[in-house]
Amino acid sequence: MGSDGDKETCGGCEKQFSLEELHEGQDKDEVKKCSVCVEVDKREPNIIWLDDTVNVTDAIRRLQDERFVSIVCKRHYLARSGPLDVIFIGTEDSTVYVFDITTMGEAAFDNGLRSVLESQVPVKLMFDCRDESDTYIRCMDMASTCRRLQILNELQ
Repeated sequence: MGSDGDKETCGGCEKQFSLEELHEGQDKDEVKKCSVCVEVDKREPNIIWLDDTVNVTDAIRRLQDERFVSIVCKRHYLARSGPLDVIFIGTEDSTVYVFDITTMGEAAFDNGLRSVLESQVPVKLMFDCRDESDTYIRCMDMASTCRRLQILNELQ
């Protein structure tokens, strides 16, 4: 945490604020944060488990209205060739949609998940998307999505 005259850096977003705008943490060792970062820290995630196609359709409608989502895929085996089990899609309001691919299989993609993953909106945020792009090509025949993911991976 750096300081610049009467300004200090928020320990969350790392933007500069006046000392009056920053809030002390609960412990003396905690970093000072701006009011926005304090509110974000208070948010509890809203986790929605999706294991039937009826609920998937509703979740897809909500996801299509988002500007940004984060995506993580998990497999039963810790290998790039393992079957896809779950897709987590997080939104800006701390909602996490958990798509149970083991239970729904291809029906999840046929009921809108494929269209969300392939569309340019919402913007998808991923960290090291090599595994996801392998999965999309191998399991879901989503080559156009993979090309975008591979380009993003090269930019990292």
